[in-house]
Amino acid sequence: MLRSVVELLPPIILSDFYKEHTMTEHSEYSYLDAAGEGASVESAIAGNYDFSISAVLTQAKDNMQGNKGLIWSALAFFVVVSIMFQMISQYFLGASNPTLAMAMHAAPPGVGGVVLQNILNMFISTPLGAGLTMMGIKCAAGAEVRWSEVYAYFDKVLVLVGTTLLMLLMIVIGFLLLIIPGIYLSLAYSFAIPLVLDKGMSPWEALETSRKAVSHHWFKVFGLYLVFGLIVVISVIPLGIGVVWTIPMGLLLKGILYRTIFGYEVQEVNAVTSD
Repeated sequence: MLRSVVELLPPIILSDFYKEHTMTEHSEYSYLDAAGEGASVESAIAGNYDFSISAVLTQAKDNMQGNKGLIWSALAFFVVVSIMFQMISQYFLGASNPTLAMAMHAAPPGVGGVVLQNILNMFISTPLGAGLTMMGIKCAAGAEVRWSEVYAYFDKVLVLVGTTLLMLLMIVIGFLLLIIPGIYLSLAYSFAIPLVLDKGMSPWEALETSRKAVSHHWFKVFGLYLVFGLIVVISVIPLGIGVVWTIPMGLLLKGILYRTIFGYEVQEVNAVTSD
């Protein structure tokens, strides 16, 4: 199925894909530039990394084996918790949707109620989203991952929300400055959250580290997401069935890209036994 989708990609990507899969002397070629070997924050900032769009896509597809169900269970938890919290907040603060307001016998919220709802929702969705991102990174690195990873970062909620708000502020300012800076920052800041969690960075340090690293290959990163966006659009056509594969693939793709740029050290947990 994925191969038929790839056949619809631009010729330059298509030729690169077949070149990698017909190189008999270097059968592991498609993984070499996406393995993250020797990658670090220092090398990322210096721009000492590279990747092939088709190699990242291929590795993301291969990594879905054994991880697709795990990711979907975490996604289901994310959706259920988000919906339940939204319904509870709208019940107490007012439902902005007229139909929902009638069903819940809730009054429409004022401007303050809408703002408060969005802030409260951010305190739930941000750590859950961060958990999904880290799950993709760990799966891409071959680490042992449980679906509970999705809610493992609520103890970091303040720094995660702070990073997200600072990111949104900078992106909005960028869009106000003739749009293009906003587009640039939207992509350049995309690894700030995992840098906070994985490398223990402060919000501004994570944003700037992500921006400096991505800027070296900004157009290639953009091209990767553009091609993947095309794959997602095509996957929706057959009654939306394809998203069963493309949504987990998207998380793994970002994980592979993060590992390629910044590196990820798999933590080995040794069991402690008592006498």
